[in-house]
Amino acid sequence: MKNKDGERFSELLQVHLSGKATSTAYNELMQMIKHGKYDDLLKKRVDESFLHDSSGISFDVNRAEDLLYRILNSEKGRQYLP
Repeated sequence: MKNKDGERFSELLQVHLSGKATSTAYNELMQMIKHGKYDDLLKKRVDESFLHDSSGISFDVNRAEDLLYRILNSEKGRQYLP
């Protein structure tokens, strides 16, 4: 089930960044991001998009910046243990 969840997260992220997400898909993606379960996968996708032109990830820059802003703001209230 975990793999299918990761696939769903990747699909929602791609749809959002391409500007084609419905409000329902957007809300589902935001809940997944807020949960934190997919932080590693999200970091991997961000790294791929910046490091490899051939990653196949297409996105709208404004949507990507909005998503980054929301992620960073959600991190403000989290506490990390050393």
